[in-house]
Amino acid sequence: GERTDFQIADSEDYYDRTPAWSPSTNIADAWPLVERFAIDLYPPDPGRREAYVKSDQWTACFLWHDDGLSARDWAYGETACLAICRAALKAVTEYSDNRDA
Repeated sequence: GERTDFQIADSEDYYDRTPAWSPSTNIADAWPLVERFAIDLYPPDPGRREAYVKSDQWTACFLWHDDGLSARDWAYGETACLAICRAALKAVTEYSDNRDA
């Protein structure tokens, strides 16, 4: 048969050449989560009156559906990236919890 040789990269060399995926600190990495989970994002706004939007933090929310019902779940963070990641984690958790029920 055909022989294939694989070379395992030295871990330092690999990480020096491979950009880290960091959705909690890089908006370009976080944005696919916004698109995947249809997350709405609101910047900090001291003038907003809605109870769910915090005046000093980014607000992210997603809409989930369960047996014909829908609801919004909210997540907050000091940065847009952090709020997005927290909302995505809630979305995955909510989906998993509803599938297990």
